[in-house]
Order: sequence, then C-alpha cells, then structure tokens
Amino acid sequence: LRIARRFMNFAESKAKEEPSEEAISNLKKFVRDIHKDAFIPADKEILMGLLLKAIDLPMGQELALVEEIIRGKSGAKREEEIWEFVDDLYSDTRLTSIEESEALLTKSARKIRKDPFVRLARKLEKENKPISEKISTFSVTVTALRAHLIEGWSQWKEELTYPDANRTLRLSYGTVEAYKPRDAISYNWVTKLGGVIEKETGEDPFVVPQKLKELYERKDFGTYADAKLGDVPVCFLANTDVTGGNSGSPMINGRGEFVGAIFDGNWEAILGDYRYDPPLNRTISVESRYILFILDKFAGAKNILQELEICGTQLGKQ
Repeated sequence: LRIARRFMNFAESKAKEEPSEEAISNLKKFVRDIHKDAFIPADKEILMGLLLKAIDLPMGQELALVEEIIRGKSGAKREEEIWEFVDDLYSDTRLTSIEESEALLTKSARKIRKDPFVRLARKLEKENKPISEKISTFSVTVTALRAHLIEGWSQWKEELTYPDANRTLRLSYGTVEAYKPRDAISYNWVTKLGGVIEKETGEDPFVVPQKLKELYERKDFGTYADAKLGDVPVCFLANTDVTGGNSGSPMINGRGEFVGAIFDGNWEAILGDYRYDPPLNRTISVESRYILFILDKFAGAKNILQELEICGTQLGKQ
C-alpha cells in the first residue's frame, strides 16, 4: 500500500508533466527499499486483517471501500468477499515485484492508475483526506496551546524542568539498582552472558548463535569479563527516568565514561510517563563491555573498534 500511494502521486504528477529522471530514480529506490524488507504473504495477511476489522466499525466510521465490497452480504459471506477481494488484489497488481513495478513506471498515468493497488490507494486517500485536514487543524491548535501548557507546568513546579525527549534533548540521572515487583520475586541489577546461554529455547527470540555458544564454552571473553562476575556482563538496571525516544542514548557513569546504551524499560515502568514510581521504574541498558565483546570476539569488527577511543586508547593500537 505504501508503494501504491507513491505510484498514485507519481501518476498525478505524470498527468501534468513528464517526470524528471531524478523523480523516477527516487521512486525506483523507494520500491527497492520497501521490497528489501517486505514479505508479501505477511503483507497480504495484514491487509486482510485490517479490512476484516473494518467490517465492524461503528456507524458513521465505516470505510466506503469495505461497504462496497460487502454490500448485500451478511455473516460469513462478508468475510469471504474480503478474502476474495484481497486475493484478486495481490494476484492482479504489478507492485508486488520490483521488476514489474519499474516497468509500470514507464506506462502512462492512466495505466498506472488502473493498477488494482493504485486504485485502492486512491479510494482510501479520498476517504482519508477530510480526516487528514481535521488532524492538521487540530495539530496547529495543539501546537499553539503547548506553549501555555509548558508555562503552566513551569509555574506548578516553580523551577526549570528537563525536556521530555520528544524531539528534544533529555538528561536523567540515577543509580544502578535492582527491584522487587511482587512478593517473593526480585530482579538482580545485572545479567550475564551465561544467562543468555541458559535462556536459549531454539525458538525466536531465544536463539543463541553457535559462535556465541562456542565463545562462552571456551570462556573466550578477552578483556571484557568482569572479575567479580567471572563472566561478560550483558545488561544492567538503573532507576533513571526515561521515555519513548531515549532508546540508544548513552548511559554515563559519575566519571563521564560511557558504560552502556539504553534500549528499554521494565514492564512495571510502563506508566512512567504519567507517574514515576521509584521502587519500580527501571531503565534497561546493554553494558558497554558486552557491546565491545560482540564487536570484537563475535563479529570480528576490527575496523569499527579501531575507530573507537576506549579508555583513552584506540583499541586496535593497544
């Protein structure tokens, strides 16, 4: 559908004037990029699921497209019509193939518009336009009001407050700390490579690469093992206050050294954006030594390591 929308816009432009080589090249790159990560059977199942859900939208919110497909049908017959529509859509479109997509680019605007998926995109765009306009109006209003919200927040706090990480920088501080979410359940502040090996089930996401197993069995940890743990530390917890947008941020210790990269929060901290709960809110970071261990011992990425300054020395020159 993303490709179809781009082709829809391309056809609109082509109907007015011949597109430039740059426009064609950009669209070709877009198609290749989408197909690189696409799995057509899954894409088809997702669209099918969304259209089936649309059958049950409340009055006043129905999609005209779906109502057109199921008109005059009831019960299981409605679902059968959706299945048939989607089957035909994916069978007849040229957009499920890179080669066919690029061939369609050479056709006239009229022929591009005739592609089933492009027709679908045009119908959905027609229904979406008034919603998009409403959202745009709402966004302008909210942006203007946000300044008043921040002003009120500052007056309430009576001091400067740190930004909220949504398109802004954010600084949070705290300490490494374990936690106990429920009676008789506790989580240590650190996990080890041994724990990665223990958790393997052979099924995603708990599949451990063979090379990583061999490194662990040989205890080939290089300089990345922790003396107290006798193992490579993998992740650690801290009571820092984070939110969506912080993933990938550096975790810095009291000496200004990079010790990890934030990638998640614990389940109990899911409400942290609204209420920070000190006993339960935790940030999960991957330990810097595990990052280096994977780059060095597992991936053999010496070229990356040689670009990094680690402990004041470029690793590849030690």
